[in-house]
Amino acid sequence: MVALFLVSVSYAGMAQRMQGPPPQGERNARPQMEERERGPKIPNLTEEQQVQLKELHLAMEKASLPIHNQIAEKEARLKSITTADEINLKDAGRVIQEISDLRTKLMNLRVENLVKLKEVLTEEQELALNHQLLRKPQGPESKRPDFARGR
Repeated sequence: MVALFLVSVSYAGMAQRMQGPPPQGERNARPQMEERERGPKIPNLTEEQQVQLKELHLAMEKASLPIHNQIAEKEARLKSITTADEINLKDAGRVIQEISDLRTKLMNLRVENLVKLKEVLTEEQELALNHQLLRKPQGPESKRPDFARGR
């Protein structure tokens, strides 16, 4: 009986290690490749366009980071509210509305950035971007918080 317990515990530990983050060496082996693959693939960009797009991306990151942080804080607060012994519906509703307002603000920033981005592109490049935007899920639906996934 004790042997069976030890085998099951060691098997569970081994399964957890397999699902956990990769070891330090493996974790850092791919970031450079992933960084290059991020963002839309726009054909035939000139060097000037690349510089402009990089500036737009940096400006967007600077503007959106505080909003993402606020959303994460509100989602953590919502988890605290919803996991309490007694859920305060008024507090939960207020925090949900705040999260919604922040996501709306973020979506507006994204659209404004997209307008600026398209001003830099040629018609052919804009068409390629539009096709990619239609294929790629965007917004809160693709990045639902843990509590909305049923975890």
